Amino acid sequence: MLSRLAGLAARQLARSWRMESVQPEHPAAVVATGRPFVLLCWHECLLPVMWQHREQGIAAVISQARDGEYLARFADSLGYRLIRGSSTRGGGPAPSGHCGAVPPWASPPTGHAAPGG
Repeated sequence: MLSRLAGLAARQLARSWRMESVQPEHPAAVVATGRPFVLLCWHECLLPVMWQHREQGIAAVISQARDGEYLARFADSLGYRLIRGSSTRGGGPAPSGHCGAVPPWASPPTGHAAPGG
């Protein structure tokens, strides 16, 4: 019950966000290739990023910890495919669970990201 209320509250909050895509042609070009890719974000950006990319068939790796369960339910309600795993709780399923999300022929990511840049 609590997770359902939290999900409703998060959806209401998300409707109030105003987001601007900076250089939207870059992610659009990556998506247009049809090749798999990895989307990363900092924890403090997690809810807005999840909202921005909802209903796109993205697979999300989410911890099996208790707080991960709340996030998993929210992500599922936004249309994400869930891959559950954790470095301390059943870490094995996350790496193997990605096999359907990122095929073995996918090239490794290039570049890097850092806070503020």
